[in-house]
Amino acid sequence: MVHGRSLYAWVTAVQLAAAGHEVTLLCESEPDDEVRREPRLESRAQALSGEGLLRQISVLPEHLPATHFLALASSATEPLIERAEAVLASTQGALTLVVLQATAVGTLDALQARLAAQAPGRVITVLALPLFIRTGQALDDFAAPALLLLGEPVPGAGDRVHDALRPYSRQARESLRMPLAAAELTKFAVNAMLASRLSLMNELAGLASRMKVDIELVRLGMAADPRIGPDYLQPGCGFGGPSFTEDLFRFAETLREAGGQPGVLDAVLRINAEQRELPFRQLWRHFGGQLRGRRIAIWGAAYKPGAASVESSAILPILSALLAQGAEVTVHDPKALPALRHAFPQPQVHVAATPLQAAQGADALLLLTAWPEYHNPDYDQLLNALRQPVLIDGRNVFEPATMQALGFVYYGVGRGRA
Repeated sequence: MVHGRSLYAWVTAVQLAAAGHEVTLLCESEPDDEVRREPRLESRAQALSGEGLLRQISVLPEHLPATHFLALASSATEPLIERAEAVLASTQGALTLVVLQATAVGTLDALQARLAAQAPGRVITVLALPLFIRTGQALDDFAAPALLLLGEPVPGAGDRVHDALRPYSRQARESLRMPLAAAELTKFAVNAMLASRLSLMNELAGLASRMKVDIELVRLGMAADPRIGPDYLQPGCGFGGPSFTEDLFRFAETLREAGGQPGVLDAVLRINAEQRELPFRQLWRHFGGQLRGRRIAIWGAAYKPGAASVESSAILPILSALLAQGAEVTVHDPKALPALRHAFPQPQVHVAATPLQAAQGADALLLLTAWPEYHNPDYDQLLNALRQPVLIDGRNVFEPATMQALGFVYYGVGRGRA
C-alpha cells in the first residue's frame, strides 16, 4: 500500500503497479497540483486501474498488507508518526514501512525505536527510500534513476523491498544501501551540493559582470574540468521548487543546530534569494527607478521548464516589486498561469495566450523561465511588438552579441550589460 497525495506517492504507486505488483493507493484528499500536471501520470494510473493492478481508496481500511510506502507532507514529522502508528495498530505480524520523504536526519531511527517500543515482540522494519525525481519527468526518473538509495536499520532488512524494485534498480546508474540516518543525510546533502553549485555560479556571474568577463566562457572552462563537469553550472535568476527549496531550508536549520552558527548552506540560500531579484534590479537601474505606469512583459512564471508550479519561483519577488512600483505586467507561461493567477489576482497582472501577445506594447521584456518556446522567437516581430527593445534575460537563453546586433538592449546574468 502507498500512502499520500504527493507526487512521490503517486509516482511510486504507478511504477510499482507497472512492475506487476498489486498496489493500493491511499489518497485521502485531492492529489497535489504537481500530480495533475505531471505528464502521463494520471493517464497511466487510470490505465493500471483498468488492468486491476492499481486501486485508489480514500479511507484507511480495516485489513492492511504488511508493506507500506509513506509519502506524506514533507514539511512535518507529526503526520508521518501518526500514519505509522495507525498502520501499526491495524496490522498483525511483521510490518515494513518504507518512507519516501524524510523530514530531518534521524527521523527514521527515532520512528523505528518508537514503533518497536509500542509493539514489543513484533518484527517492525522502517526503511528509507529517498526519491531523486524531477517534476516534468518523474516517471522516467523513477524508472531509470541516477541513484537508487535504500536506507535500512540493519544490513539485509530491506531485501524484500529491494527485490520489489528490481526492474528499476537494474536501470539505475548507482544503487546503494546504507543505514537509515546515512540515507537521510545523503538525500539532503545531494540537494545542498546541487544548490551550492548553482549559487556559486550566480556569485561568479556577479563578479564577471563587474570585471566585464563573459560568464559563459568561465562556465565552459569549469565544465571542461572532469573533476567538475557541466551539470548545475548554469547561472540564472535563482532556483526554486516546492520540495527542493523546503528541504534546503530545513537542512540549513539542521546544520545550524549542529554547528551553532550559520554555515555554507545559509550563504547559498541568501545568494539565491538575492539572485531571484536580479532581473528587477536590472530593470530598475535601466529606467532610473521610474517604473510607475510602465508596461512590463514577463516570459515564464514556473520555477523551471516543464513545471506548472510557481512556488519559490523568481516571478514571486519580481512581481511583488513591480506592483509595488506601480508597473503593469503581462505574463506568458505554457503551464503555470493558473497557479500564478491564484498567487496574484491583482488586476495589474495580465496573462497572455502567446509570448508575442505578452510583449505587445511593453517597455521591457523579462525572461524568467527557460521554456523551449522562448528560445527562438521571431526577432523582427518581437522588436515590433515591444515599445522599447529592452530584454532582460534571467536564464542566459540568448547570445548577447546577437541580441545587440539585432537592436535589443540586452541584459544577461554575467553576460551583456552589468
